[in-house]
Amino acid sequence: MAKTKNMVTSTYEELDYTNFFIFGKVNQNPDISVPTLEMILGTKIDRNSILGSANVEKVLKETEKSKGIRLDIYLMTKEQIYNAEMENYSSDKKKEVRKRSRYYQGLIDMDHLSSGNPYYNLKETYIIFICTYDVFGKGYYRYQFENICKHDTDLKLNDGTVKLFLNSKGYRNAPGDEISQDLKNYLKYVDTGNAVDDLTRRIDMEVINVQNNKVFKVEYMREMADRMDYEHTIELRDQAIADKDAALADKDAALADKDAALADKDAALADKDAALANKDAALADKDAEIAELKRQLSMMAK
Repeated sequence: MAKTKNMVTSTYEELDYTNFFIFGKVNQNPDISVPTLEMILGTKIDRNSILGSANVEKVLKETEKSKGIRLDIYLMTKEQIYNAEMENYSSDKKKEVRKRSRYYQGLIDMDHLSSGNPYYNLKETYIIFICTYDVFGKGYYRYQFENICKHDTDLKLNDGTVKLFLNSKGYRNAPGDEISQDLKNYLKYVDTGNAVDDLTRRIDMEVINVQNNKVFKVEYMREMADRMDYEHTIELRDQAIADKDAALADKDAALADKDAALADKDAALADKDAALANKDAALADKDAEIAELKRQLSMMAK
């Protein structure tokens, strides 16, 4: 199903695979989510090792004050954790997506390692961002990051963390990376909506099923309304903070003017004190002259 609009839709039925809601619902089907992860990673996932089912929109939050996250796809096996996110372009997201991968990694680790468990029980984690834009500007289909020694690049940290950024606008392989034709087809589907092989056709059929699901449509509309309410609440909070900051700025300016007036008054008083001190000094000199004259007259009278 080719895209009819460039990332902008007006109705639920026009939403495509790159929409967070459609992406999540499509990947609730393990016959799609698991093969998609296998294709992205270029490795097989043991179906018998999967714990539970793929979680969509899994919420993680460390404390009440910390920033919470909602994961698009979260799949856990006996040895690995897979997280995949659909990432549409915005200038803010392009700036923050690298740090987001770091934050997601930390929260996922904290979520599954209970208190008292040794760190070697941490599972291998794969954080995957499926991007509709090129995060790093190199034109690569896939960017894969693992921790290595800065001074000896053959030495890996082997901390069990991998971060991948897919680029639907990619046109070449990264050095040493040869992606499959299936992954190229998938990225082309993400970019254009054109399904050309078995997996992308199955994804496309699932997208249509989700679009035609009235229950999902109501769920989406409610979620969007909740998001709009939340965003409006944030806007009101930000405006209240801005108003408070402006009021404080005005108060600071008034206090500054008052301090300046007091400083001017203090300067005038200082000038007055100096004048009085000069007058006192002149009177002291005059008193000294009179005393001297009296002394001289007393000497002459003798």
